[in-house]
Amino acid sequence: MKYDTYIIIGDVNNAITQSDEIVRIEKALEEVKRTLKNGGIAVIDEFQRLPEIYWSLIASWAPSGILVAIGSNYHKLASSSLCWQSSSLLVF
Repeated sequence: MKYDTYIIIGDVNNAITQSDEIVRIEKALEEVKRTLKNGGIAVIDEFQRLPEIYWSLIASWAPSGILVAIGSNYHKLASSSLCWQSSSLLVF
Protein backbone atom coordinates (compact mmCIF):
# COMPACT_ATOMS: atom_id res chain seq x y z
CA MET A 1 0.00 0.00 0.00
CA LYS A 2 1.27 3.44 -0.86
CA TYR A 3 1.09 5.94 2.02
CA ASP A 4 2.29 9.42 2.86
CA THR A 5 2.81 9.03 6.61
CA TYR A 6 3.43 5.91 8.68
CA ILE A 7 3.81 5.82 12.47
CA ILE A 8 3.95 3.00 15.01
CA ILE A 9 2.55 3.66 18.47
CA GLY A 10 5.28 2.37 20.78
CA ASP A 11 3.63 2.97 24.14
CA VAL A 12 1.26 5.44 25.80
CA ASN A 13 3.75 8.29 25.37
CA ASN A 14 5.88 7.56 22.31
CA ALA A 15 5.66 6.75 18.63
CA ILE A 16 8.18 5.70 16.00
CA THR A 17 8.26 7.60 12.71
CA GLN A 18 9.05 6.42 9.18
CA SER A 19 12.64 7.53 9.75
CA ASP A 20 12.94 5.41 12.94
CA GLU A 21 12.85 8.47 15.17
CA ILE A 22 11.21 8.08 18.59
CA VAL A 23 8.94 11.05 19.23
CA ARG A 24 6.12 11.98 21.57
CA ILE A 25 2.70 10.81 20.41
CA GLU A 26 1.52 14.40 20.04
CA LYS A 27 4.28 15.17 17.53
CA ALA A 28 3.58 12.02 15.52
CA LEU A 29 -0.14 12.74 15.43
CA GLU A 30 0.52 16.27 14.17
CA GLU A 31 2.18 14.70 11.13
CA VAL A 32 -0.80 12.36 10.69
CA LYS A 33 -3.16 15.33 10.93
CA ARG A 34 -1.17 17.32 8.38
CA THR A 35 -1.21 14.38 5.98
CA LEU A 36 -4.96 13.82 6.33
CA LYS A 37 -5.79 17.53 6.00
CA ASN A 38 -3.82 17.52 2.72
CA GLY A 39 -5.89 14.59 1.45
CA GLY A 40 -3.11 12.03 1.90
CA ILE A 41 -2.93 8.53 3.31
CA ALA A 42 -1.73 8.09 6.90
CA VAL A 43 -1.07 4.76 8.62
CA ILE A 44 -1.12 4.33 12.40
CA ASP A 45 0.27 0.92 13.29
CA GLU A 46 -0.41 -0.62 16.72
CA PHE A 47 -3.40 1.72 16.97
CA GLN A 48 -4.71 -0.14 20.03
CA ARG A 49 -1.77 1.22 22.05
CA LEU A 50 -2.94 4.79 21.47
CA PRO A 51 -4.64 6.15 24.60
CA GLU A 52 -8.35 6.56 23.92
CA ILE A 53 -8.24 10.31 24.60
CA TYR A 54 -6.53 10.67 21.20
CA TRP A 55 -9.27 8.76 19.36
CA SER A 56 -11.74 11.64 19.67
CA LEU A 57 -9.06 14.05 18.54
CA ILE A 58 -8.37 11.98 15.43
CA ALA A 59 -12.09 11.70 14.68
CA SER A 60 -12.35 15.50 14.71
CA TRP A 61 -9.96 15.71 11.74
CA ALA A 62 -12.54 14.22 9.36
CA PRO A 63 -13.44 14.29 6.52
CA SER A 64 -10.05 14.56 4.87
CA GLY A 65 -7.66 11.92 3.59
CA ILE A 66 -7.51 8.22 4.33
CA LEU A 67 -6.61 6.87 7.75
CA VAL A 68 -5.40 3.28 7.98
CA ALA A 69 -5.45 1.99 11.58
CA ILE A 70 -3.61 -1.28 12.11
CA GLY A 71 -3.95 -3.10 15.41
CA SER A 72 -3.20 -6.47 16.86
CA ASN A 73 -6.19 -6.43 19.21
CA TYR A 74 -9.28 -6.29 16.98
CA HIS A 75 -11.76 -6.51 19.87
CA LYS A 76 -10.59 -3.24 21.41
CA LEU A 77 -10.65 -1.45 18.07
CA ALA A 78 -14.03 -2.84 17.09
CA SER A 79 -15.63 -1.87 20.38
CA SER A 80 -14.16 1.61 20.50
CA SER A 81 -16.07 4.83 20.14
CA LEU A 82 -13.81 6.00 17.31
CA CYS A 83 -15.90 7.03 14.36
CA TRP A 84 -13.97 8.35 11.36
CA GLN A 85 -16.40 10.55 9.48
CA SER A 86 -14.36 10.53 6.29
CA SER A 87 -15.15 8.13 3.53
CA SER A 88 -12.14 6.08 4.49
CA LEU A 89 -11.14 4.42 7.74
CA LEU A 90 -9.45 1.13 7.17
CA VAL A 91 -8.90 -1.03 10.24
CA PHE A 92 -6.66 -4.09 10.08
